Amino acid sequence: MRTSSLKPLMLSVILLAAMFAGCLAEEKETAYDGPIDFIVYYDITSGTILETLQNNQQVSETGVDVVFDFSYTKSNAGDMSSFWLTPGDGSNPITVNAADTGEVTYTYLTHGMFSATLGAMDDQDNEYSENIT
Repeated sequence: MRTSSLKPLMLSVILLAAMFAGCLAEEKETAYDGPIDFIVYYDITSGTILETLQNNQQVSETGVDVVFDFSYTKSNAGDMSSFWLTPGDGSNPITVNAADTGEVTYTYLTHGMFSATLGAMDDQDNEYSENIT
């Protein structure tokens, strides 16, 4: 009879210990301390892709345009040389010359959530990037 009363107690101890698993270690997040002050604005995070079908054939498609504004991104080490976007939908990265424009525009034509990478480089080859979803 005594062993049967220990089973619920042991189960309770195991469940209580499982609640704290992984909570005791301190996470160390390394802060970026490079020369690039990375500031990017974008005003849309979702949208609707419109596909027009006629007789079961797609006749037009309107994607979701996302504009990433890098114009406030600066470097303490020199002038910005390029900005880039890897859209995360399987298409190739887009790179623009920072002397020409501070914006990168991309049209998503595929449904889903994507993990995009935004980045910047200055004329001293300092580079910084961040992932967004």
